[in-house]
Amino acid sequence: SRHELSPLYSAMFNAGMDAADSTQSRERRIGRESLEREFSYELGFELPLDAAVEVLAVGSDQHGPLMQVAFAIRAAGLMPQTMPRGVMYPVRMRVAVLDQAGNVVTQVDTTRGFLVATRLRPSQELVGQLPIRVPPGDYRVRVTLEVERRGFLSRPVQVSSTASSERLTLSDVSIGLRSVPVMWRSPTADTAWANPRGRYPVNEELQLYFEIGGLGQGTKYRTQIAMDRVTTGSTPGCSARGTDLAMSFDGEHPGGVVREQRAVSLGRLRPGDYLMAVAIATEAGERVIRCRQFTVVRE
Repeated sequence: SRHELSPLYSAMFNAGMDAADSTQSRERRIGRESLEREFSYELGFELPLDAAVEVLAVGSDQHGPLMQVAFAIRAAGLMPQTMPRGVMYPVRMRVAVLDQAGNVVTQVDTTRGFLVATRLRPSQELVGQLPIRVPPGDYRVRVTLEVERRGFLSRPVQVSSTASSERLTLSDVSIGLRSVPVMWRSPTADTAWANPRGRYPVNEELQLYFEIGGLGQGTKYRTQIAMDRVTTGSTPGCSARGTDLAMSFDGEHPGGVVREQRAVSLGRLRPGDYLMAVAIATEAGERVIRCRQFTVVRE
């Protein structure tokens, strides 16, 4: 009955009783080696869930840096539950944060209930955001969203979380739309917007947010924002020349962390995919850069 599992069993049968001990010993050794390996599998679901996820290392609280996990789920795949105060949409959310060695740093497994006044139309989306506290470092993050038999598993996302230091630092760049209500509010009441789908109509303003740290009080710095159209087949790195849009701002750092907010008009851009690079440079020659890709669509 085991012939189809491995050629080893065919060899065991054909060898007869005289060679049974040696082949059985080999089978047991393979079994022991298999059991010693770390268990791993790719999570799957019976049905797909139309969803998108965005993971950013931006923001902090009194305990340290935060990682923001934002998501959007098409309402057609949700299971609404009628409640006395409206309609409830339960979503199971799992997040695994691993370090560069593959060790689990943080795990989240929670079911959240989102209450809305009326039932969402199938074309609408349920959006949400979950902050996760992580120590500074470089991480690989995966997120799953689950609703009944439907589920979504994100691709691995590389995230770098920075902390206060004596050197120039720049957080991830958060971009969003005021029409997509996914946001995180900083201790100083500044708002970081997110847009997990990454699609931006030309008639809306892109809301830009990032944090600059590691500079002493009075240090002068320049912020440069550049956008280039991404052509088919190209694999852009983290740099942009500003061929489609470029702007710069001069500032004087007050010390601690500066939280920058900008509204950028997209009216000059044609529909398509773009790479945005945000660079911070000082007169002393320090420079850091972060990049984001996004898609411009028609109204």
